Amino acid sequence: MRLILLRPLERDPPARACALARHAGFDALALATDRARPPAGEELAAWLRALLESGVALAGFYRHLGHAGAALLGGEDELSRRRFGNQLRALAEVVGELGGSWLGLDLPLGPDLPPGGEAAMLSRMVQELRRVAAEAARHRVRLLLAALGGVRDGEALAELVATARAVDGAALLVEVPALTAAAELPGDHPLVVRLVEVDGDTLATTLPRLRARDRNCELLVTPPGEGDEAVLVAAHLAGFIRGLEARRP
Repeated sequence: MRLILLRPLERDPPARACALARHAGFDALALATDRARPPAGEELAAWLRALLESGVALAGFYRHLGHAGAALLGGEDELSRRRFGNQLRALAEVVGELGGSWLGLDLPLGPDLPPGGEAAMLSRMVQELRRVAAEAARHRVRLLLAALGGVRDGEALAELVATARAVDGAALLVEVPALTAAAELPGDHPLVVRLVEVDGDTLATTLPRLRARDRNCELLVTPPGEGDEAVLVAAHLAGFIRGLEARRP
């Protein structure tokens, strides 16, 4: 399983972000952002240069949509939907240029959808996401879908899986706390598992469920808090996971 460090795009200069991921023992770096526009020009060149010089791989971008972004993506105004979809397609192209393999998006599902118009909004989101997925595939990038606020139970996981299937087999992003109570994971979907405030016991019981997936699974670590101390905690977590994997039968 590949270990990925998730950092906000605007938190560190490119060279520093890559150095943090490398020294903390991660296999790759992922960048989180809620910006409307992807990196371009000198900023994009700086990221490409830092990744090449450090030898750190980019896993992908995680674009936080929130309720406002989801409202544009699934709203009734077609022009707004297309404009927002174009932003996501541009970001997918940047992910491909930087050697990444996925573009993560968090979607409102179930109770997070507006009452009375849930089915229509979800249908419009899926329709636009299909267009984004088709463009992303041209750059060897696939969509990675998460539930806004996280997967809370097995029912929410089933809804996320159904949405991913509707978007031409998008990959899934779920959290470790949700996995402990969720229904059986779909074996035919690539999976990124986000570690959110987990302890050793939780990891020890969760990792065996993921080992059978091998290369079909990645672990995304979000450092708690801010600053270098948070990255140090993430490094200890990465080391703990490596130790567990080394002792696997």
